[in-house]
Amino acid sequence: MVNTGGTGAEKLEFQVAFDYLKDDQKKYFEKLKEYALSKEKAKIKPIKYNFTIGIGNTTFIKFIVKYSTLIAVFGTTEIKLENKTAYETAKQMIDNKVSEYLKNKSKTKS
Repeated sequence: MVNTGGTGAEKLEFQVAFDYLKDDQKKYFEKLKEYALSKEKAKIKPIKYNFTIGIGNTTFIKFIVKYSTLIAVFGTTEIKLENKTAYETAKQMIDNKVSEYLKNKSKTKS
C-alpha cells in the first residue's frame, strides 16, 4: 500500500508494487514463476493486483506484494519470500498443489 496523500492508502497494481521490491525477492519470484510454469499445461492468469499461475480454476501459486514484501499465497497459507528456506517451501507447496490437481483430475475421469 502506498499513501497517495488523498483519501488514504491505495492498492498498487502488481507490476507497480513488484518494481519496488528488493532484488532478492524479484529473483525468488522469477525462479518460482519459472518452476510453476514448467508444470504441464500451467498458464499465467492475468489479474490486476496479483500474479497467478495454474490450470483452469486451479491455482498453483499466487504472488502478491504486501507491505513491500513478496508473498506466495496457497489458499489460506501465505509465505513471505525473504530467504532460501521460504523459496524451497514455496516450491514444495507448488508440488503439493500440482499433485492435488492431478489426483482430482484422475478422480473425475474414473
